[in-house]
Formats: sequence, structure tokens, C-alpha cells
Amino acid sequence: MLYADRIHTPLMLICGGSDGVAPWSQSAEMFVALRRLGRRCTLLVYPGEGHSPDRFSRDHRDDVIHRVLAWLQEHLGPAG
Repeated sequence: MLYADRIHTPLMLICGGSDGVAPWSQSAEMFVALRRLGRRCTLLVYPGEGHSPDRFSRDHRDDVIHRVLAWLQEHLGPAG
């Protein structure tokens, strides 16, 4: 949070709503800070999930993959 003003690269934050390692609220705080600074930031919170997206439910993993690929295409352009 202290250095949010130094972040200029678009950022996607992916969190599990039941993460016991790094509560999703920390990502929400960063999201709000970046948006207030006018930065491009996306926050995805998956209810009932823990810390690692590779351990999310199948539906949530599929959604993460779809959203990450779409986000990369938006920010980097189509794969060539």
C-alpha cells in the first residue's frame, strides 16, 4: 500500500474469499488505492476458495484461466 503510487503497470489481483494466508481484504485495499490513483486494476475474489488458484474448484479454475487470458489479450494484444 505504501508504494501504490509507483505502480503503473495494469494489475490483476486473484484471491480466494476464504484465504487464510493473505486475506482478500488486503487485495481489496490495494485495488481501491490503485483505482483512486487512476490506475488500471482488476480484482477477482472467488468465494469459498483458499490461497492457491491451482486448488480452486474446477469451475473457478476455468474462470481464472478464461479471465487471465482475456486480460493478457487486452493488455498485450492478441497472441501471434
